[in-house]
This record gives sequence, structure tokens and C-alpha cells, in this order.
Amino acid sequence: MKLFHSLAEFRDFMAGLAADGDETERIEILSNSFLVDPVIVEMPPDPFSDAYRRAVLDIHARISGRPCYDATTMEHTPLDVARFVARPAAYQYDSQWLGNYLESFGHIIKKLDVRPGMRVIEFGCGDAELSLHLARFGCDVTVVDIEPDYLEIVRRKAERMEVPIHTVRGDFTDGVDLEPFDRIFFYQAFHHSLEHQQAIANYARMLRADGFLVFGAEPVIDPAGPWGRAVPYPWGPRLDGLSLRAMQTHGWMELGFQKPYFAALLARHGLNCEQETSPVNSLASSIVACRIVVGKAAPPSGCDASFQEPATDLAQEWRDKMMSIVGTKDGDWLASEGREGVVLYGPYMPLAAGDYRATFEITCESSPSTDRIVATCDIACGNEGQRLTSLDVHDSEGGKRREVVVPFTLAAPTTAVQFRVIATAGIPIRARGHVVVERTGTRTAA
Repeated sequence: MKLFHSLAEFRDFMAGLAADGDETERIEILSNSFLVDPVIVEMPPDPFSDAYRRAVLDIHARISGRPCYDATTMEHTPLDVARFVARPAAYQYDSQWLGNYLESFGHIIKKLDVRPGMRVIEFGCGDAELSLHLARFGCDVTVVDIEPDYLEIVRRKAERMEVPIHTVRGDFTDGVDLEPFDRIFFYQAFHHSLEHQQAIANYARMLRADGFLVFGAEPVIDPAGPWGRAVPYPWGPRLDGLSLRAMQTHGWMELGFQKPYFAALLARHGLNCEQETSPVNSLASSIVACRIVVGKAAPPSGCDASFQEPATDLAQEWRDKMMSIVGTKDGDWLASEGREGVVLYGPYMPLAAGDYRATFEITCESSPSTDRIVATCDIACGNEGQRLTSLDVHDSEGGKRREVVVPFTLAAPTTAVQFRVIATAGIPIRARGHVVVERTGTRTAA
């Protein structure tokens, strides 16, 4: 592994690397290189805010050397159409490269679980090898891409195969007028979507009731895993060498997503997700996102998205889905260390209508003051995290552990309920990593 402590250091390295070895060797080297500049990774606390989006654009500008990002021009890649028709991208390197792609195609097709006649749409299709397989199988396929050369490649290949396929020039937020679809999928593409939050909101409306999304070979990263250095924030430009090179050379948007953020994004729009990571072929990794349905059977393809009213046997499941943005894990607790922002949030669980109370555990690690607000505990729900109720926590007892009880009412069955602890700037607090939720004597833990 090679670490770069500044963009200038990375550029100097690239100048020497360009003349050495072949492309497969360069890919191997760059995939194991990371930028660890602490200035770049400083981000606003709320990954769903406009301020955070602006910070992402600022990082991209620093890396790419371009003052602003425009998808229409910077994601444009002139292609040799005839060459790609004859030899799609999967066939242009060595046999290991080809074998990994063919293996991943089979995995994604099985995850899609399609039948002839189903309506399927792929966003960021590129040369659309996967979608062409589905079209030959008898699916009603639409592909969307911002690059007109790719769409021309798809049309020519479809003509050769004598299969119908619908091509649409657009970005990841287009296609709403084409709904509904049984399946929406992406293959090495969703990470180019700066406006992915709006895109997910659109897809939730475009899906049929029993439909689902499949994300194939997308960089959704375990922040504690070996690729954690590539995405050191909830979401933003990936900092591995291969992604840095793509942004500097082409200006592409090369995003990565931490798993907790990605799960929270989907849950805001009533979607649960299940990730499957291949231990031998990263291209054969996938995420299936299904609708969360209260009190109904789970959708197909093994996506566990059905939850009844809260019960004690769900305690550990929901506890494991609690997340943090600014908190540092300390055993069963999360410490703000004086940072402002969301120390604890989640788990975006469905709850039946009724009266509830949520119990948080908090300590403040500073001198007591009855007038000072050290944190806010709140309950929110729905796609946009609409606040139902909140309670400010005053530091009246110093470092003593206390329980903060917040009552709330749901007038109807509600999906994506979350419980949050939001820290005040400059005041170190610790929040226990789960919240106890009670309803008429039935207990569950989040």
C-alpha cells in the first residue's frame, strides 16, 4: 500500500508511473494507493445538507483541477463506436479481466430475478452488456446514459442481435415519466451520480409495488474495512489512486459511499437493503434494495423487508442498524469529542400506529451548567427525516449518566422512524449506541 499526503505528491507519482508497465499493472498499483490529506476530508456534519454537497464539489475541484463540475461535458467520453460494438469493454484486456466480468454478469442477473416481459431500466448503462442479455431473455428493457456514443453502441449491438431495446439520453435523475418498472439497476455506474439523493427519491416512485433496485459492483464501503481510506466520510470523491487518476484525467465524478450512509439514504425513501460482497471478485458484489412493508410478506429475491409491530426478538437486529456521523465509537458508546453534529441516528424502522416513548442514555464530559444545551434528542420519520418531536438536554449533572425520555405518537403505521442524538459544538458528550423504544408494555431496542 502506498499513501500520499498531498495531491502534489500524487501528481508527481503519476508522472513517473505513466511510462512504466502496462495498464493492468498500473491499475493494480493505483488500486492500492490512497490520498490521506487531512485537510481534504474535513466535511460538514450532515451528509444530506447543501453545505455537504458544496464540500463534495470543492474536493472534486481540488482533485480534478477544474473549477466546477458539469456532468453533461465532464462525463462525456468520445468512443470508437465500431470498436466497442465489435469488442465491448469486458473483452479488451486479459482473460482474468474477461472472466471476472462474465462471472459478475451472471451474479447480477440472478439477483435481478427477472422473467420475460418484466419492465427493466438500467441507468448509466455504458455498452449495456447486462441489459442486452436481459433483452435477449425477453425483458422490456430501457437503458439511460449521458454519453450519446454509448447509446449508439447499444443500438447497433441490439440490431445485430435482433432484439428491441429502448435508449434514452439522460442522467440518473431522468426517467420518472417512463414509470413503472419491475426492476431498476446499475452496474459500476451509480457512483457517478452527484444528485444521487434526488435519484433515489425518484426510483422509489418509479418502482412497482413488488419491484426492487439492484446496485452491481458499486463502491459502498465498510468504513472499518481495508477500503475505508478510499471513503473517509459518509460520501464523497473516492481517494484511491485509480479514482484520483480518473478525476484528474477526465473530470469524472468518482464517488464512494460508506455503508451506514447508504443504508440511511435508502431508508429515507422506504427502502431496506441487503449487501452481498464476493470474497474473490469485487465485480460480483451487489446490493438489493426493496420496499419496507409493514405487516406484509417480504418481496422476492431474498430481500428481508417485512417487519411486524415491534417485539423483543427484533432488539438486536435494530440495534445493529444504529449509526453515527460525528461520533467516535467507545465500546457501546459514541463520543462527540466536542464536534457538532449527529452522534447517533437510525435505525429507520417501521412502527405501527400508537403512543411510544424512546429512552436515550447520555453523559456530558464537562463542568455542569444548568443553562447550557449540550445535545438534542429527537424522533424523526419519512423520506426527508421530518422531526416528530425533540427534547433539549441541559448539562446540570456533569459527567453523570442520565436517561432522557422522549414521548411520541404515530397516528398511522410509519416507515423510516429514526432516533437521533445531536451534539452541541465544543461540548464533549457520549451517547449510548442504542435507544430503548416502548409501546404499551411491548419493548424493542433500536
